[in-house]
Amino acid sequence: MAKYIFLDNWVLSRLVDVEFSNRLSNFIWERDYAILITRELMAELYNSKWKEAGNRDRGFVAASFIGAHPSVIVHPIRLFESEYLHFPKSLNFIPVELDLMTIKNELRVQALLGILRRDPLLLEKGIDIEKWSNDLREMKSTWLDDVKRNIDHALQNGMLKQNEKGEFIVDSAAKEVVLTSLDLRLSNNPDIDSFLNKASIRKSKTGKLPRLRGTRITSLCQWYTYIEIDRANKLKQQGSDIVDYYHLGLVPYCSAFTVDTNMHRLLGYVAQDIDISHCDLYSPKTLDDVISKL
Repeated sequence: MAKYIFLDNWVLSRLVDVEFSNRLSNFIWERDYAILITRELMAELYNSKWKEAGNRDRGFVAASFIGAHPSVIVHPIRLFESEYLHFPKSLNFIPVELDLMTIKNELRVQALLGILRRDPLLLEKGIDIEKWSNDLREMKSTWLDDVKRNIDHALQNGMLKQNEKGEFIVDSAAKEVVLTSLDLRLSNNPDIDSFLNKASIRKSKTGKLPRLRGTRITSLCQWYTYIEIDRANKLKQQGSDIVDYYHLGLVPYCSAFTVDTNMHRLLGYVAQDIDISHCDLYSPKTLDDVISKL
């Protein structure tokens, strides 16, 4: 598998800074990374009025940068589904929507712009970024309601309990049950009994409970943001969280990952439960520090 680096939205926004762009490019080439972007990031780059913006269009700037490097587009949901289908074996590849590394260098930018500008040939193949954008908007708008519904369901079924102050009572057994339930919500029509049986057999053989690695990270993100809350250092709760969680689920398959300050803090909690030490994490400050040394 290639050495992937995930470039977050805030990184793409800074590419208009030529000095930053050049330093980041040198960093990517020196580390032999391939850029990993997602449908969701592409959707956020989409501008229906790109003709008016011309070369100042954010999508054009990002496509020009990404297309100058080996890169792939992935859909996190497909990865989570693949983890479930391969369980209890670990997934050792990442499902790719579009592998730009198979496209000639001079054509990569045009391929990305074709997506961002709704090329008719791509529309015929079902690749419609306007639909991606609408789906993303809908997902963000309903996310906080989805969280409340999931928590209410866990409370009604006794998976979660609250004390007299309304705070969640956290213990390791209940936590694993809730997290497993959240894991399986990312799969399409999961066979729960089969999944639990496979997990039990693997644990009896190895002494360790197998994980859906990327999926579990998204579940842990929900757990630490909405359930086991650090009251002294409370994380933000907002509709766009779901996109960040999907992206963080890619961490097990990346060598480097850029995250904003809030998500960097969140991963600090997640790392207590799952090992992500193989992936180098870069916040805005630490990314600037490392690329300025090149």
